[in-house]
Amino acid sequence: MKRLLKEGISMKKMIRILAVILIAALHPLTASADGGLSFKTTTLAGKSYSSDSMKNYKLTMVNVWAEWCNPCVWEIPFLQQLYAEYDNLLILGLWIGSDKDGAIATAEEAGVNYPLLIPAGDLVDYAYKSGSIPATYFFDANGKQVGEKDGYIGARNHESWKSIIDGLLAVVPDPDPSASVTLSK
Repeated sequence: MKRLLKEGISMKKMIRILAVILIAALHPLTASADGGLSFKTTTLAGKSYSSDSMKNYKLTMVNVWAEWCNPCVWEIPFLQQLYAEYDNLLILGLWIGSDKDGAIATAEEAGVNYPLLIPAGDLVDYAYKSGSIPATYFFDANGKQVGEKDGYIGARNHESWKSIIDGLLAVVPDPDPSASVTLSK
């Protein structure tokens, strides 16, 4: 705790973080009946968003981040670049920060146009699963987690993420066209 105070994280922010971690620890795993990721939430902009969106993409990348996390902010432009490059990849930013206006400003400055979500439903489990951020998890079109079971911890550059994504895209099944929802990227 002393180290965090030295690094400029206020006591109030640490208490919030610890409270959220405690809530997450007490929150039972709530995977949907078929084992796939399931959630209904809102974006930082206040729009409704659900796991149904994932059905349109071969792969969904859920990146847990906060506006006060320097490595998280550092990798945002790489994530945005990947989002623009892949038609079959959905990127969801899962915000666990403490300053919503700061998070929105950070995202706007980076030119983010992928959805930035507030944890709800199964997303709560993944928001605090690793205890570290950034943390990234991948899911197929059915919401089943793929790749590293414990997620990918730490920030990565464009080429590193591209290598991981290409490897996962090579092995995950294509989405079922009959399950698709009408959305635009």
